[in-house]
Amino acid sequence: MGLFRKAMSVGTLGIVSYRTKDQRAGRYARQMRNAMRAQVAQSAAQVEVARQHLAATDYANVREAQRDEQARYAAELAQYRIHLAQWQAERSKEQA
Repeated sequence: MGLFRKAMSVGTLGIVSYRTKDQRAGRYARQMRNAMRAQVAQSAAQVEVARQHLAATDYANVREAQRDEQARYAAELAQYRIHLAQWQAERSKEQA
């Protein structure tokens, strides 16, 4: 049947279809299946990129919080040193 249809298609210059309805439906289904597989793969890649971006952003936020904590500690330490220097200066004046 297939060989006869193909010969008729060539002999009639395309008036008779080269493929049967079942062949066209199967080809369409295969193309759709392949397109869906490609879409799923692309979606998985996008999810992975988003996960990596989120992890990097979270890491940056943690680092920023650590920098803020270190800056706050440095400021408190500077204030303590200022008060200590003032106290030592007052004590030196009292002893002199």
